[in-house]
Amino acid sequence: MSLFSKQLGSAGPLISFESGIAASHLNWMGIAPRVAEFGRVFLYDRAGYGYSPPKPEPRTASQCASEVPLQEPAILVGHSFGSLIARTVAEKQPKLVQALVLIDPIVLSEWWPETDASRRRLIHGQRVARLLTWAARARIIKPGIALFSRNPGKASPAAQQLFDELKRLPPETWPVIREHWSKPQSFITMRRYMEALSESCREGLQFQSIGDIPLTVISGAHLPEEALREHQRWAQCSTRGKHLIAPSGRHWVHLDEPDFVIEAIRETCQQLAQPA
Repeated sequence: MSLFSKQLGSAGPLISFESGIAASHLNWMGIAPRVAEFGRVFLYDRAGYGYSPPKPEPRTASQCASEVPLQEPAILVGHSFGSLIARTVAEKQPKLVQALVLIDPIVLSEWWPETDASRRRLIHGQRVARLLTWAARARIIKPGIALFSRNPGKASPAAQQLFDELKRLPPETWPVIREHWSKPQSFITMRRYMEALSESCREGLQFQSIGDIPLTVISGAHLPEEALREHQRWAQCSTRGKHLIAPSGRHWVHLDEPDFVIEAIRETCQQLAQPA
């Protein structure tokens, strides 16, 4: 079973985008058309999300990294959990990676070593995913999304923030996103990621070197000092690593500060084009 993918743009370096833990390729449609003006944008849906069929293997970052459908070296742009997948590809398959741009990577130390608080968060997330799976099977997700969209005050703070971020995506993506999140498989997949999250973070905290592969780590301006120090450690995985802090962006920096992220990707392309 092949994963869904699409490409925008016809010239320039290949730039592959890796979405966050519960997102499809649509998460990038706010910036992908603009990046396609100077590169060949490669978008895909991981197994079980969007248009891609599920796979039986555990949804660890290392497993997802082995499934990335790249056929040639690329600049990998990752967000959140997708940053860990992209970094793992660079660690294990460096010939596939020309450079990395990692946007507000998942804070691994929040999930490993496990604490009572992190276990409660994971258990709660899995319960919510099971409830939403039931709701999708009962076909009440789509009207529920419509209700909260019209009355955001009735949603939880986390849901309100999610709706605010999604509104920054092109309006033509909204019906497709609602359709994707009306499928039980989306929430089954979300639960499976949560079940494997501690193991993914345990592996990720080993911080293997990626040599001299150019690496840019972008942190959201909302992060505390401890998280910023971890992101600095991400940047130190490469001898050509650098750490940037977005002026005002929160976790979805590419939606909050699209110009900042696009410029970081453009600078990476220009860096690769310069003679050694």
